[in-house]
Amino acid sequence: MGLLRKDYILDRWVYYASSRSKRPREFKNIAVKEETKDMLKSLGSKGETYDEIIRSLAIAYDEFLERQYKKLGERHNFRKMVF
Repeated sequence: MGLLRKDYILDRWVYYASSRSKRPREFKNIAVKEETKDMLKSLGSKGETYDEIIRSLAIAYDEFLERQYKKLGERHNFRKMVF
């Protein structure tokens, strides 16, 4: 449910919607080449947003790195650096 507040400077009531799914400040524009956009489309499913595709790629990459660190640790007593 939203919030109704009085703007005393402009002397009006303002409604703040809490149910909007995304606020404008939650979005950022990034420049990508058309080729990159097409690659993202081919990686995603119908109805999946670019944000969802990029997030799933980032998660898959993190999981890949964890597997590689584990393999290195098993072979060479390798320890991952934590920052």
